[in-house]
Amino acid sequence: MYICICNALNDTQIRCAVDSGAKTAGQVYAGLGCAPRCGKCVTSIRRMVNESTREQDDAPVRLAAE
Repeated sequence: MYICICNALNDTQIRCAVDSGAKTAGQVYAGLGCAPRCGKCVTSIRRMVNESTREQDDAPVRLAAE
């Protein structure tokens, strides 16, 4: 699904940028080689970044075998 119409960015591209380390909407745009234009998608991108961060925080911790 398209999240940013101005830059033709879809949810898969945004998740890929977040998985690659983007922690802010600005980092998502930079990682995808674009910049916000109208700004309507910024809230959605921030939400996706926050959801990803929350999922990472909830992931079980794996300890190295002794």
